[in-house]
Amino acid sequence: MMFKKYSLFTCIALMIGFLSVGGPAAAQIRLVTENYPPFNYQDENGEVTGVSTEIVRELMKRAGIEYSLTVLPWKRAYLQALSELDTCVYSTAETEEREKLFHWVGPIIENDWVLFAKKGRFDKQMTLDQAKAFRIGGYPGDAITQFLLSEGVDVEVTGKDESNLKKLMVDRIDLWPSGLVIGRHVARSEGHEIEPVVTLKSVRVSLACNRNMGMVAVTLLRNHLKKMADDGTLARIKAAYGGLQKTDTSGGEG
Repeated sequence: MMFKKYSLFTCIALMIGFLSVGGPAAAQIRLVTENYPPFNYQDENGEVTGVSTEIVRELMKRAGIEYSLTVLPWKRAYLQALSELDTCVYSTAETEEREKLFHWVGPIIENDWVLFAKKGRFDKQMTLDQAKAFRIGGYPGDAITQFLLSEGVDVEVTGKDESNLKKLMVDRIDLWPSGLVIGRHVARSEGHEIEPVVTLKSVRVSLACNRNMGMVAVTLLRNHLKKMADDGTLARIKAAYGGLQKTDTSGGEG
């Protein structure tokens, strides 16, 4: 009898401990993202697609987790994941400032942060210190903008990042901070020629989940993402988008 009582007590204690460190996997996860092609964006039919989206959809399928997916302005999407239970935002750059704010599932991809200029505007690469002498655009809540501000760079912040490329092409700013892949993608799609003249850093881009989401779900997602990397799924999805190579081989800008 004592053994049975002890076993029951142990089971109850284990259940309490289990719930206290994360509880069961979420029944449904709310995914939020922004229009940030080719990583995540709505196509002409309103469907959310992109290389990060395809990876995240496959990840949820393998983990057996139901989800909703909504496209929002970046700042709103980020704040929802920061404040709402069982909410994750992608494609989110992992930075030192954000490290303890979320549970991270990644990397989904890796991305170089650069400063773009109009092609031919400068005849050589620059350092960040040299770039400080020029007008640099940015937008609220953007990790690259926050990084530049932390480095003492004056940034002309505008409401939407799309406006910065337009300002660059009409000489209202001299440099546009962006991810290397997305900057080239957006410029090419709009018929503009740009080139990176400052390389800032390389960052991991991941799924950032609310800090109070159960660790069972977080661990499940991390394990399945690793399996997707190991079995070649991540590489196959990226290959469908040109491999997201850092060297531009299209004959276009950069």
